[in-house]
Amino acid sequence: MSIDELFTKSEDVVNQPSHYTQGEIECIEAMKACASEEEFRGYLRLSHFKYNWRMKHKHEKPLEDAMKAQWYWNRLVKELGGNDE
Repeated sequence: MSIDELFTKSEDVVNQPSHYTQGEIECIEAMKACASEEEFRGYLRLSHFKYNWRMKHKHEKPLEDAMKAQWYWNRLVKELGGNDE
């Protein structure tokens, strides 16, 4: 699957997968709300690690897991104050 195919699907499976949203809140925001800052940052760091770890073993083309690993890393950078988005 190409990067273009990932983003032309009816759903953005990397940035906003529909199965992670219930009502108006995404699961990751609910997790952040019930965790300490340190716990949430640890979750992001370990999720990044997980997607890198299994990337070559889960898919024939590992682009989706590489993009998910990047998403978690970018979110960690944002949580650390490195991105004002």
